[in-house]
Amino acid sequence: MAKLKSQLLVNAAMRLADQQVIPFYVMKKGDPDSGIIFIEVEDTMTHARLYTRAINFDGIYEYRAISGEEPLPNDEISAMVAREIDRDDDCWVISTTGEKGLQLFTQMA
Repeated sequence: MAKLKSQLLVNAAMRLADQQVIPFYVMKKGDPDSGIIFIEVEDTMTHARLYTRAINFDGIYEYRAISGEEPLPNDEISAMVAREIDRDDDCWVISTTGEKGLQLFTQMA
């Protein structure tokens, strides 16, 4: 599967979110062509998960929870995001809500 440019992928997900009335916020813009995308998905008002796009062994893109399977407190997610930004300032950080928010991206994976 061809790799979509980061900005194109984020813009498409943003349009889908708007159409489906799903909260969607670009917290940090990254490199428009190849910036890594981190997606913070709020499960509750106090807990969230952090996902990133990765390619599996079959060459298919998928979104993996880098924060683990269980939601973490928001302050821990914020610290993880800050560490990722320190490592790669060209990354994108998106914030959305629930599984429907993550599905915006998985629809295009």
